[in-house]
Amino acid sequence: MDPSSFSFPDDATKGGSHILRIDGYSITFDKNCGAPWFESGPFHAGGHAWRIGYYPRGTYSGNQEFISLYLLLSDHVVAGPVNVEFRFSMLDPVDLILIVEEEPPSTLTTTMLPPSDLHSHLGDLLSRGEHTDVEFRVGEETFAAHRLLLRARSPVFKAELLLGPDKQERTTTVTVVQIDDVEPRVFKAMLSFIYTDTWPEMESEEEPAMSQRLLVAADRYGL
Repeated sequence: MDPSSFSFPDDATKGGSHILRIDGYSITFDKNCGAPWFESGPFHAGGHAWRIGYYPRGTYSGNQEFISLYLLLSDHVVAGPVNVEFRFSMLDPVDLILIVEEEPPSTLTTTMLPPSDLHSHLGDLLSRGEHTDVEFRVGEETFAAHRLLLRARSPVFKAELLLGPDKQERTTTVTVVQIDDVEPRVFKAMLSFIYTDTWPEMESEEEPAMSQRLLVAADRYGL
């Protein structure tokens, strides 16, 4: 596209001003470096005819990120050298049009997750007695449990069930542990707490005494 020109002469023998308007600047800037180039229409100033040469992306690879402007003498016949002083300035900044395409917001689906019932599953694991590898003999009763879970919940069980007198890991399939300082029902309630993180229900009349014994047992095993 050709640039359009507007001249505002002062004294024709001294000088003048000229406006070069570039419509669609971004389109011309996308052309390859040095080609094509555009030339304004002729205008007169200082007693001579002139044109402005416009290179959208410079004239060589070193200045292709810039435009190049040249003042060209357009007289058909020149009697001698022509001395001229000129300057280029930007009269109006380039307008930039942005086209923004908005995507519709995605629809979020909220799913309510049920509360965790891990404690219920662990409680069932304890009551069924499946895959147990440790037995506690408390008074006249025997309680089967899982060594890994006990060690994870109690630092005391972690030490007692992992290391034997020779400080090596036990290798027997089932470890038997004798408990002499805890009542069977208290130990059973403590095992239930270890697996389910809740205390079993108690009769109101026995609750104070039972609670005291459970606290002593919990302190004994670091719960």
